[in-house]
Amino acid sequence: MINDSTIGLLPSGQAAPVGVPTIFISSNSLEKIDKNSITSLLYINVDKKYEEKIKLELKKMSNTRGLWFESKSESTESFNKSQMVMNILGGGIAIILILIGILNFINIMITGINSRLKELAVLESIGMTKKQIKKMLTFEGLYYGLITIGFILTIGVGIIYGVVELTKNIADYAVFVFPTVPLIFLIIVILLICIITPSFVFKISTKQSVTERIREIDK
Repeated sequence: MINDSTIGLLPSGQAAPVGVPTIFISSNSLEKIDKNSITSLLYINVDKKYEEKIKLELKKMSNTRGLWFESKSESTESFNKSQMVMNILGGGIAIILILIGILNFINIMITGINSRLKELAVLESIGMTKKQIKKMLTFEGLYYGLITIGFILTIGVGIIYGVVELTKNIADYAVFVFPTVPLIFLIIVILLICIITPSFVFKISTKQSVTERIREIDK
């Protein structure tokens, strides 16, 4: 069995075999089969506490004798660093896109409410209370939020699975984990923004009395 500290040595210029059946036998048994046999590939399992020291010695040996050297622990560490960088880049891009979408939605809500100030002022002048208007705008925001979430859970999830299938063709070792927690967090944020923003914008835009707002709009 080969553990995480496996180290390989191979003559320079020769590629490491992939998927080739391997039989482990003693050197005495090998000499009985062929006395002129040559070792072309060597795997060494080492204890964790001796790994660094043995690794340095093998590196010196490989450099002086023109051998190919690979440490599984170093390859794993390098892969983990690359994966971390990709996660940071991907996460950063995702956060930027989410912020752009949220700011765009808030801008649309502000523009929509400002364009309806006369309509809302008229509704208030004929007896509709500010509380009722806020409730109406809140339900409108909830409606928009549910539509957005519906697109995320259908088209968005479909795109995710499409990307996963493409990734498997490039890297068959990749394992897909559905982002359940980030998705739930995103849905909660969308609902909160869609519910809070309309009434908040209306409250800021209607500090004046109904008469003053209607007169200002008619100018």
